[in-house]
Amino acid sequence: MKHIVTVLLLITTALLPLKAQVVINEFSAANLSDLTDDFGEYEDWIELYNAGSTAVNLDGYYLSDKMDNPTKWQFPAVSIAANGYLVVFASKRDITTGTLHANFQLTQTASDEAVVLADPSGTIIDFYQIYKPNQLNHSTGRITSGASQWGVFTNPTPYAANTGAKNGYAPTPDIAPASGNYAAAQTVTITASDPSVSIYYTTNGYTPTAASTLYTGPIAVSATTVVRAIAVSPDPNILPGFVETNTYLIAENHTIPVISVAGAGVQTLLDGDWGSEPIGSFELFGANGQLEDEAVGEFNKHGNDSWAYDQRGFDYITRDEAGYDNEVSSLIFPTYTPRNQFQRLIIKAAANDNYPFSNGGAHIRDAYVHALSQRAHLDLDERTYEPCIVYLNGQYWGVYEIREKADDHDYTGYYYDQGKEWIDYIKTWGATWEEYGSWDDWYALHDYILANDMTVPANYNYVTDRLNVQSIIDYMIINTHVVCMDWLVWNTAWWRGRKDEGVKWRYTLWDMDATFGHYINYTGIPDTSPFADPCYNEDPNVSDPEDHVDLVVQLMQNPDFHALYVNRYAQLNNSYFTCDYMIALLDSLVDRIEPEMPRQVAKWGGTMTGWQNNVQALRDFINTRCTVIDQGIVDCYEVDGPYDITVSVEPPNSGFVSLNSLLLTDYPYTGTYFGGLQLDLEAIALMGYQFDYWEVNNNIVLPGITNPDIWLNLTSADTIVAHFSVPIPTYNITLIVDPPATGTISTGGFEFTTYPVNLFLAEGTLIDLLANPASGYQFAGWTANVNTLLPDVNTPGISFTLTGNDTIIAHFEEVIPDYNLTINAQPDGAGSISLNGADITTALPYTGTYAEGTEITLSATPQTGFTFAYWETGGTILLPDPQQSTITLALTGNETITAHFEPIVFEITLTNANPNAGTVTVNGTQVSNWPYTITVGYGETINLEALAAQGFEFASWTLNGTTQTAATLSVTALENATIAINFSAIVVPPPPPPAEINCEPAMPSAFSPNSDGVNDVFSLHLNPACTIDGFVLRVFDRWGNMVFETTNPQRGWDGINKGANCLVGTYVWYMQYNLVNEAGSVAQTYKGNVTLIR
Repeated sequence: MKHIVTVLLLITTALLPLKAQVVINEFSAANLSDLTDDFGEYEDWIELYNAGSTAVNLDGYYLSDKMDNPTKWQFPAVSIAANGYLVVFASKRDITTGTLHANFQLTQTASDEAVVLADPSGTIIDFYQIYKPNQLNHSTGRITSGASQWGVFTNPTPYAANTGAKNGYAPTPDIAPASGNYAAAQTVTITASDPSVSIYYTTNGYTPTAASTLYTGPIAVSATTVVRAIAVSPDPNILPGFVETNTYLIAENHTIPVISVAGAGVQTLLDGDWGSEPIGSFELFGANGQLEDEAVGEFNKHGNDSWAYDQRGFDYITRDEAGYDNEVSSLIFPTYTPRNQFQRLIIKAAANDNYPFSNGGAHIRDAYVHALSQRAHLDLDERTYEPCIVYLNGQYWGVYEIREKADDHDYTGYYYDQGKEWIDYIKTWGATWEEYGSWDDWYALHDYILANDMTVPANYNYVTDRLNVQSIIDYMIINTHVVCMDWLVWNTAWWRGRKDEGVKWRYTLWDMDATFGHYINYTGIPDTSPFADPCYNEDPNVSDPEDHVDLVVQLMQNPDFHALYVNRYAQLNNSYFTCDYMIALLDSLVDRIEPEMPRQVAKWGGTMTGWQNNVQALRDFINTRCTVIDQGIVDCYEVDGPYDITVSVEPPNSGFVSLNSLLLTDYPYTGTYFGGLQLDLEAIALMGYQFDYWEVNNNIVLPGITNPDIWLNLTSADTIVAHFSVPIPTYNITLIVDPPATGTISTGGFEFTTYPVNLFLAEGTLIDLLANPASGYQFAGWTANVNTLLPDVNTPGISFTLTGNDTIIAHFEEVIPDYNLTINAQPDGAGSISLNGADITTALPYTGTYAEGTEITLSATPQTGFTFAYWETGGTILLPDPQQSTITLALTGNETITAHFEPIVFEITLTNANPNAGTVTVNGTQVSNWPYTITVGYGETINLEALAAQGFEFASWTLNGTTQTAATLSVTALENATIAINFSAIVVPPPPPPAEINCEPAMPSAFSPNSDGVNDVFSLHLNPACTIDGFVLRVFDRWGNMVFETTNPQRGWDGINKGANCLVGTYVWYMQYNLVNEAGSVAQTYKGNVTLIR
């Protein structure tokens, strides 16, 4: 997964001082099922706390989720009592009375999300940048109300005092190799950035816990497997981390995308428990086997009758509340839409057209009808389709469909800019309900249509101002053409948008699997064969509880609507509903899943021949339907014909003809149309041509043949020719913006975005141009070579009459603003700061004014006893990163930057090889436990005194290898140190001992792992006569990350971490072992630096 969690950021204090007594106290963007608002919904929430002794009126204050837009939502006149709490729901409802609702939501997995409190002037007085999300139903807050330190709450405390805080989460494990399709078995390793944690894992897709298998070494994966891992800290104040999930597709061969879902609850759901809504993992792979994206979300039942099949569909919702991601990011449907972010997806197993579970199922009908609607550009909202393979907990689960969820506010928001709060969405599935918003206006319109005469233009116009009549026509046509048996009383949805100019009431396609003679006739249509009349929906036995058909019948009274309906059907029959097109589209979709169907059959039953026969039955139905539909239109809609017409343009390439708003591009065009209604044609001249006249042989032209816009009422077949005149002179006008990207040029309200622009226009054309400076630029003038610009070249808006080829340039110049930069250091006196090489320490806090974009270099140098920690900014990007003491930045606004320093501390470790021989006092306090470690600040002095036990005498101190013989010792802390106290027994001197063996280790100060056989490994060098045990050697990089560890004194570090070469630089090593001699064993600890050279 993408999510890596550490403890440190969760327990840091807020970056701003608490300037006011009201502070952000707690918030939750993980509220999936914990706290309900006054609408019964589980929304994000933010709690404020008044730490003062008096009430505060928040009138005019602001809340926001963005640091760069702190005034998103303004408080009404509401007070927060002394030591009181106020909760605001971040629901986007924008309610300022009663329970407060902000006009934004929190997305905790977004990279720039924050909780921001600003005063009435817009000045930020408190904020919390959400670097690390919460797990489900957790919250982030101050460890106690009003405290400076923050933590995580597993039991959130809105409206009450904060209690029970934890320090954060254990790190998310790293699993290698990455998820993907592999030709052979893989060896999987799992690591964590914190060596103290324990890692637990599963290979059955279930969520791991501390009761799962403990990871102790690499895992062999020889078949398709889902590996999931979690880190558990030994610290009870650190919560178990996020779960990492990797799917390994071993030797799988697929030609379409693959989805891997995992979780015990997901298994239970797809085994038939339709009441469950489990949380599980979701991984999307391309047809090439590469991971596209992954997330964690909620799964729930999809389908009704089809839920009885063993192969079941499901709805998937990425839950930001889970803390992993807020969407699946992938170009899932590249043929149909550039959309690449999806919170909700439908994963269908072809529903009631499933093969083999549905009798006669072709495993394609629903997807095919939606694709046909999209290819035909019907004015409907469809569930875009992409075939896929599903694996459940590592087990192959068959051929499925990825479907875009159209009845969803993310869909309406993306395609129509109509979010959840702006739509009224109505659905009928047996019963009718409001999915979003209200149905009041719909039923008012419904009643108006049925109660009024639609032949009256004013009445009809009232309807067309509110209802997308093309959408209801397309909805009727597509359903009747494919002979749908499961609509009107089921699977019907329609909606409208209210934001800005709004979206008129329009229709959405739903399940289209009961089509082309297949499945149950739930709607009660009179004929389910390919010979069904296109007006079968008007039969009184058809179940239509919401009167959609009655609305169409009423609107048919209007001749414009009647002509629009029939002509639309004729257009489709001449193009996308032809047998050739429909069969070709069907075959293209079938070809994509056919290579995958043998394994579908092997998993769920049936035969390839059985499936292919069902697909052929679908083709046969389509071919028959194409041959009879025209006569059905004549019988249903009181029209004549059909008549064949041919449309041409003379001379070729001089213009176009629009036929009933369909722009014809290939000539001669032939089609079949009906008489008894108006047929509209428009002649459109190409640049340099002009329309002359129409040539029509057998039908009457109105208003006349010299008018470019005409209409006919066909009484017979005909050939229609649009004639255009000889070209008139045209010239090329080239438009340029100088310098590039500093502005744009627009004409007639249309703004050009790419330059140069070449316009080919007729001589004498009057052209208006407007220069539009980009942000930060201003207009500087025009230049032209041939044409005269009026009123003058210094005016942004000019016009001219075209007299010849020309290059016209709009010139812009930069407007560079100035910004204030404030620099400080914390704590005072802890370090010095230089700005562009100049020391400004004595001027702190320093304030200067600089032009936008000025590159500034800052360096922080700690004073003795301190170390540099990090830079703090209000949002400006620091390079290479804020943890470096020297950084660069480019000003884009007013900014305050603070350098933070931390005091240096050292560890002094006292060891006593024979505690019975004596002890030590440290600053007068006697030591009783060994080894004894003291933490002291830089330059601090400790006083040691040796106290020998009876029968022993003090011998010496050993300080980092140096011997001191005085019984008292003063040590000043300038580095970590180890001091050994040595006593000797008062005995008769024994015979001279043998020569002492030197057991002091030798460690290289540098090594060069370049495989030249010389100094390639950093390792322990020790006298072979010395005996040791309990050996451990660790190496850390400059950020404290461990890059190497071994307990084998014969093994050294080759400069590699996790399979990759480490960077050249200085590393810190720590070594510990027991030196074994005749007297026993003595613990030895060493540390130092080593330089890696390549």
